[in-house]
Amino acid sequence: MKEATESEQEIGPAEKSDPPGNEVPPSDRVAFREISPAIEFMCWVVVALTPMLRLVNGPPVTDDQAAIQIALVAMAVGGAFGLRLYNWRTRV
Repeated sequence: MKEATESEQEIGPAEKSDPPGNEVPPSDRVAFREISPAIEFMCWVVVALTPMLRLVNGPPVTDDQAAIQIALVAMAVGGAFGLRLYNWRTRV
C-alpha cells in the first residue's frame, strides 16, 4: 500500500479532487458565515417579489404550477427566517 507524502497528508480529500492549478489557499476561502446575510437578502427579495410575479403570470393553470409556486415561496420564507435566526445568533 502506498504511503501518503507530506503534501498529500496536509491536503484533505476534497482538495485532492480539484484540477491542477485550481488550488485555493485556506486564507482565500469564504466562510458561510460571511455570505449568509447575502443569501438571506436574496430569500427576502423572492418573498417580496412574489405578489408582483403573481400579478404578471396570473394564477396557476395546473396543479403542477401551483405546487411549484407554493414550494418556492415556502422555501424562500423558510430560508429567510432560518438565515435571519442563524445571522442573529452568529453576529459578532
